[in-house]
Amino acid sequence: MARIYCCDDDAAVLQFLRDVLEDGGHSVSAANDVAGFRVLAMGGKPDLAILDIEFPGGGGPAAAALLPPEVPVIVLSGLKTVEQMGLFRGRPSIRFLEKPLDIGLLECAVAALLPAAGAKS
Repeated sequence: MARIYCCDDDAAVLQFLRDVLEDGGHSVSAANDVAGFRVLAMGGKPDLAILDIEFPGGGGPAAAALLPPEVPVIVLSGLKTVEQMGLFRGRPSIRFLEKPLDIGLLECAVAALLPAAGAKS
């Protein structure tokens, strides 16, 4: 079981992520802004973070900066752009998924990134 932190200001997206990830046997903690994510990050290092690109307090880039660089990140966005990818330089394990989220693509990204983190599913 991996420990996954999620941050998105859309409650429906957070519930979707929680449902899919918990069904996969993972432990999920969620926040809807950078301040809430800071509280999660102070509680320990997750095995994976799933972050929307934009939410109050600075969005995904600000939240990712609260984590050690070795924590893999999945970035959610309505529109993936080269500029958005550049906001996460220095993070070796990262995937971008476009909204609306596809369950299969989400599960594949999670599976691809967790072995790199040494997590057990």
